Amino acid sequence: MMEHSVKNFDIPENFYALTKNIFNRIQNYYSINNPKIKFYNLKLFDTYGLNDNRKKLIPTIIQNYKNRKTTYIKPGNLRLNLINCNNINNIIEKIIKKKLRFGTYTIKNKNLTDIKELIKKVNRKLKKKIKVKFIGYKKMQQKKILFPYINIAEKQIDIQNFLIKNL
Repeated sequence: MMEHSVKNFDIPENFYALTKNIFNRIQNYYSINNPKIKFYNLKLFDTYGLNDNRKKLIPTIIQNYKNRKTTYIKPGNLRLNLINCNNINNIIEKIIKKKLRFGTYTIKNKNLTDIKELIKKVNRKLKKKIKVKFIGYKKMQQKKILFPYINIAEKQIDIQNFLIKNL
């Protein structure tokens, strides 16, 4: 979701965000010239799932745990909107079946996950603890959600169970 500058919606944050912006323009071009084609642009928050090897928080914690390394997390008060890939698949199926009006939607979890609290709860259930260092405190600026959103009621316990199962 870190697509645009906090100060200016028209300025992408990075090259990846620029490519998403360009894709939206291509999509708009085709939707104008092919009005019978429905386009759904789904904007996602932080995802996780099986076989996820990206350099994102959940896969990094799992890999560092397996390699007996410490994970450094900054800011120390990090809270993320985490969504399991399986839930995204279910939402896409519902969108197709219910023939939701085409357009742009944000898929997000109803609840933010406090990462420090998540690690504490997972560590209570593990013999070998996750090694983690929380660095600093920084008030995270919340991005505005500019499009209609679809909430997923994923509970922190689901994320805990996923971590424990994959550690």
